[in-house]
Amino acid sequence: MNQQEAEQILKEKHIQATRQRITILEYFLEHKVHPGIEEVYEALADRPEKISKATVYNTVNLFEKHGLLKALDVGEAYCHYDVDMDRHGHFHCVHCGKIWNIPYDPEVEKNLPPGFEVLDEQVLVKGLCPECASENSERLS
Repeated sequence: MNQQEAEQILKEKHIQATRQRITILEYFLEHKVHPGIEEVYEALADRPEKISKATVYNTVNLFEKHGLLKALDVGEAYCHYDVDMDRHGHFHCVHCGKIWNIPYDPEVEKNLPPGFEVLDEQVLVKGLCPECASENSERLS
C-alpha cells in the first residue's frame, strides 16, 4: 500500500485526504492486526508528521462512519478496529489478546426465523490460540 493508493481510497469515500489521514489509513491497511486506537497512536507517534492522539481518535471515528473500518467489541475496555470489510468472523485469544479473522458462515442468516433482517453481524469466538494452548498444556503437565 502506498500513499497514492490510500489517498485514492479516501477520495472514493469522499474524505479529505490530509497527510495524517493518509498515514493512519496506510497503517491499518499494512497492519491488519485489529489494533486499538492506543496501538495506532503509539505506532505513529515517532512519525515526522506528528499525529496527536485526538487526531487518531477523530480519524478512526471518521473512517468508521464512512465504512473504512469496523469496530470490534471483544469485551475489553477498548475497541479493536478491522479494516477488512468483507464478511468474516473473529477468533480472540483470551490469553495473549490477539485477534484473527475466521470464515463467516452464511448459514447463520439462513437459520434465522422469518421476518428477521440482518443489518450487521459480529461473529466472535473466544478461546486459546495454538501457541497459548500449547503453553497452557505444558504448564499443566
